[in-house]
Amino acid sequence: IIHIKGKEEVCRGDSVIIELEGNYGAYSWYKGGEYIGEGGKINDILTNTSLYRILVNYYNGCNKEYSHKVIVNGPPVVNIVGDSIVCYGNTYMLYCDVISSGGGCTYSWSDGNMSSFNKGVLYNDKRFYVTVRDIKGCYSTDSILVIVRDLPVINIEKSGEYVCRGDS
Repeated sequence: IIHIKGKEEVCRGDSVIIELEGNYGAYSWYKGGEYIGEGGKINDILTNTSLYRILVNYYNGCNKEYSHKVIVNGPPVVNIVGDSIVCYGNTYMLYCDVISSGGGCTYSWSDGNMSSFNKGVLYNDKRFYVTVRDIKGCYSTDSILVIVRDLPVINIEKSGEYVCRGDS
């Protein structure tokens, strides 16, 4: 009996190593009906769920086919929403909107914040990055530039030294 070792789930773009335990003969590998190589191990980069077929030509002349399916999970779709323009010294508020994911997400902002939202006061323009990782280990990153506008300058001119009630 051949034992197949390898991940059964990966994230899109990850590599996967699938290997056979033991040396019982010659091994031919197929993916999606296409021949992809020989030997006891393959390394592949996946973008879609794939079914691997392994044809074993045993030393005793018998043949048998085995299969190994690897499910490819997509990354969470991340979108930062919130204040992209604030006035000097004012509070910004950003929220990480996860449109789809495998669930159980964790958040990591470039300033160290670890929640789905980010809030603070800005005095200079700043680009924020957030990486969201789902329960299956797949991740995605988004960024937003928050622009800080100068406060308007207001000049008040006085017309006289004293103003009495009722004067304009």
